[in-house]
Amino acid sequence: MPDEYDGYLTPTQLVDWAKANLNIMKLNQDLSDKEIARLMRWVGMCTYDTIFTDGDKPHMGRIGIGNMLSVTMVVFPEFYQKHELSQFD
Repeated sequence: MPDEYDGYLTPTQLVDWAKANLNIMKLNQDLSDKEIARLMRWVGMCTYDTIFTDGDKPHMGRIGIGNMLSVTMVVFPEFYQKHELSQFD
């Protein structure tokens, strides 16, 4: 990768980071749908436009939701298709 991307995480690195923080020690292909959903929720919650109310209830903004969908599409395309996450109006 060019030097201009130093300091950025790839989607796969972000998923690995989420797995470490959630103590999920499995290969990506061995993850259940519930575990993938937990990982993607963590990705969305760590985005700067997420607001927490009532202590720990996250309200994810557009960037958090976009990150969740993008990372899911790149790293877990079967999950993305299975749950029909590509909705168009």
